[in-house]
Amino acid sequence: MDKYDKYVKIGSNCYGIEPCSEKDRYCLVNIFTKEYIGLRHKELMNVRRMSRRKFVLKFVENDKVLIQYPTDGKILSAGITKGKCLLSADKSTPFDCISSENVSHELLGKAIDSISALSTEIQNIRNILQYNFPPSNVPQAVGKLRQYQEENARFLAEFDNLCSKQGISFWLTAGTLLGAVRHKGFIPWDDDVDVCMMADDFQKLKACFSEQKRFFTTEPNGDQTLSDIKGMVLIDFYPGSYKLKMLNNGEFEPFIDIFVNYNVPADHTLDDQYKAIKTIKRNLDEILQKEGVARYKETLISEQNKITSAGKTEFVYWGMQFARIERAPKNFYKFVFPTEDIFPLTRLTFENHEFNVPKNYVKHLTDMYGDFNSYPNKLAPKHNFREVTPCL
Repeated sequence: MDKYDKYVKIGSNCYGIEPCSEKDRYCLVNIFTKEYIGLRHKELMNVRRMSRRKFVLKFVENDKVLIQYPTDGKILSAGITKGKCLLSADKSTPFDCISSENVSHELLGKAIDSISALSTEIQNIRNILQYNFPPSNVPQAVGKLRQYQEENARFLAEFDNLCSKQGISFWLTAGTLLGAVRHKGFIPWDDDVDVCMMADDFQKLKACFSEQKRFFTTEPNGDQTLSDIKGMVLIDFYPGSYKLKMLNNGEFEPFIDIFVNYNVPADHTLDDQYKAIKTIKRNLDEILQKEGVARYKETLISEQNKITSAGKTEFVYWGMQFARIERAPKNFYKFVFPTEDIFPLTRLTFENHEFNVPKNYVKHLTDMYGDFNSYPNKLAPKHNFREVTPCL
């Protein structure tokens, strides 16, 4: 029997072993959902085709298989830890492997029917919630989550005061903007603050940090300083920020995610801009893996300036770090907006304080989320660094 005429069992899921174009490389595809195995924070997870990970398969026995993922010359083996399927450099655990003869088509049919029925039931529950108890009626969070939201709100007000004194403009975005529009404060299950500012304002902001000790950034001085940061933390969005959020078991003060906006050159169509970013991103991803965050950020800024207009143009976008190749072009177009929908900024109340928001904030939120008055797929804080009290 050919080695890829087999299936790997991971928990309750079953994955087919699919050969890739590269010699001796394989990937795993979920036989129920048709999704592939990918990788995030060393945890194996279901992804779309573009994000699939290619593995080397080492067969241990007829009914066992060892998955190995090569990276930077090392071989990481897949194993199960505390119920999660992880990649580990120091442990290798073979998975159960069964032949296609033991995968019953009747069983698969029943499983698929069960999944479809469950999906229908979940959608029915969502509809009941949506029409009888819309998201805008959900009460505020309580307990530790609410305490953290209040700390973040005070921090955002201090940040606004600093920016006002320095003539720096920013506006609420993403979940924070949605919270302002729908709840006049935090979304009951949200736990962070998101703001945008143009690149020239961000440069002014960084210049302020040397004059006071209240705010910090994770600008590239090497990741070794992140664990030493205490007090209020201001985070410029790039891969190092996630490391900071996960350090010290979450025992650090509030933070703000800043999404820096850039002008699409007037002589570039959006397709032109996407193609330019895609070419640069191929090199950047390799630099991030081989030379680290500091070199990545340095190169990103240099290349970003080459494809950015200094003056205001028809479109702004959230920087090339959002144009991830495996999700492009959809991911790029999700974070590019007509300038006329942003400026001139207007004001909305968020946690009893007025902040700048995009001029056409309803259209802006619709562009980002579609129906932003519906429930999300997951009612939980986005970041797992704090124990929270459920809000419902």
